[in-house]
Amino acid sequence: MVKEPMIVGNNWGAISRFAPHACISLVTFSVLVFQPGGLYRFVWAKVIVLALAVIFGLLASRGGSIPWLLWLVLAGMGAWLLLAAVLSEGPGASLMGRWPRYEGLPVLALYLGLFAVGARVLAGPKSVSRWILLRSCSSVASAVLFGVSALEAAGLRPLGGPLDARPGATLGNATDQGLMAVLLCGLLMAPAESDSAAVKWLLRVGWAASVLVVLLSGSRAALLGLGLLFMFALIWRVRKPGGMSWPVVGKGLLALAAIAAVAVIVPGIRERLLSGETVAGRWLLWEQTVQLIGDHFWFGVGPSGFVDAFPAYLTETWTREVGNDFPVDSPHMWLLQAAAAGGVPFLLLALLACSMGVVLGVRSIRSVESPRQRLTLHSALCALAACGAGMLTHFTSPGTTGLLAFVAGGILGASSAHSPERQTRVSPRLSGAGRGALRAGAIALFVPVLAVGILAGAAEWPMKTGAQLAAEGRMDAANESFASASKLRPWDTDTALLAAQVFAGPAADGDPSAASFAIRWAAKSLERTPKSFEAGLVLAIGQANSGDLHAAKRRLDDLIRRAPFDEGPYVQRGIANFGLGDIDASIADLHQAAQLAPKSDTPWSILARIYARLGNESAAASAQVRADALRP
Repeated sequence: MVKEPMIVGNNWGAISRFAPHACISLVTFSVLVFQPGGLYRFVWAKVIVLALAVIFGLLASRGGSIPWLLWLVLAGMGAWLLLAAVLSEGPGASLMGRWPRYEGLPVLALYLGLFAVGARVLAGPKSVSRWILLRSCSSVASAVLFGVSALEAAGLRPLGGPLDARPGATLGNATDQGLMAVLLCGLLMAPAESDSAAVKWLLRVGWAASVLVVLLSGSRAALLGLGLLFMFALIWRVRKPGGMSWPVVGKGLLALAAIAAVAVIVPGIRERLLSGETVAGRWLLWEQTVQLIGDHFWFGVGPSGFVDAFPAYLTETWTREVGNDFPVDSPHMWLLQAAAAGGVPFLLLALLACSMGVVLGVRSIRSVESPRQRLTLHSALCALAACGAGMLTHFTSPGTTGLLAFVAGGILGASSAHSPERQTRVSPRLSGAGRGALRAGAIALFVPVLAVGILAGAAEWPMKTGAQLAAEGRMDAANESFASASKLRPWDTDTALLAAQVFAGPAADGDPSAASFAIRWAAKSLERTPKSFEAGLVLAIGQANSGDLHAAKRRLDDLIRRAPFDEGPYVQRGIANFGLGDIDASIADLHQAAQLAPKSDTPWSILARIYARLGNESAAASAQVRADALRP
């Protein structure tokens, strides 16, 4: 019996027809993906889904491409950022990324891949149907986001997490949640390209849901972006021949009215919008970041190096008004984030790339023949601009940047898809097997990214288990869990840092095994990030509580020289000095910590115990009263 040969062509045709739909669906629904049971649930699951989306996008037939001049600028940015990473204090950590967003080489390559496949998939002969699919998926994503956001606004936590923390739905951050809703709103704002009544209603429902998600996020950056989105859309329509599109204007007015009403009626949103603490903190953060950039003009501090470099720029005003309970890992402005990561030259290249993107995007939209499709692309471009404006108070992350890059690529690819010269620019030598090999090579570049995402995501489960075991007092079992996580992502210095921080609490309470593990993990973290302020502080806590008080004091002296306005080292040095018998220095350190952090009860609680040990009951009682008044 003779077997029939496999018809490779038919199989490839089926794959190429399925691939673009899978790519579009995966990119859009990545905003909904999270990792149940992980220590940090909102990064690696999205990275995995986005990596699969890039692979499917590369399997699709080529529809459009990014202009080569823009690729040239992006290549220059990549080379400069790579050099900045190599020259940084922790090259390995800069290259692979740091907790929590891990925006190193794998994730940055993923952003570029999504940018490229956006042009490949969303442009071309089937552009209209694929944009309809993108918008339909966006509508479904908006509806799901709204459902989760509404439950969280009611005080529930359907995805888990503490009740006293500000939630962010499936994005893990309220501003990410709001900005993603702004992008989805822009994608859904234009009238439907389809004549199907079902599709029209789906887009309307999704649009309304996206607006409500922005409101429920309570993010000022997202509300700014939403307002700018409608303003951009209105200006665009006014300038068009034939006047305004009343459906777009009507949606804009309705959304603005809803924004005003909800902001006034809902107490939580009103309080968030009118609070001045975050605004004051942002200005202080930006001022200090500008100083950091001035001291590292050419190459910055390397990607992900901000968290280690910033403590040296803390001021007394920052510590008093903002506090250091949560170390800052980003300037919370994408412009300053770029300058801090790669220096001012990298920022200038980024601004050049954005400017070119806007100009080429407008030209690309004008090249599209269908009026409906032009309106869809215009709304998407307005959404990108609005999100960019919103990120002037925020940072990039896999939850938001993936879909942003994909949509941007889809807009820019439209011009090449409609250009009659496009086919002449494709060398005949790249046809057939040659182009297949090139595509296979591109896919091979993203398979390691997918593998990194899978392994790193798997490590989140033992990380969470380790934290739970340590809280239960089972230190040996917790250490084993952290060791398992470290084996899954050996390149990650912050696995060691997070483990050390988990052990630091029990160590400070007097657990000797926790102190030993804190020392071990903090030392491992410092091997790759020698300037890590957090790891240095945890190491000192472990040393002080394992009896090595002199080593702890030397470490704390160095931290205070580096960051004289952070109260944490003063508290720990006060404890170490008391153990060494230097009572006056101990009390002076704790009073300094109390002066730097007037809202913290910790220095006064420790002072109360010290005074009690010294037999000074009145001073102990006075310190305890002050601690009780400050305790939450």
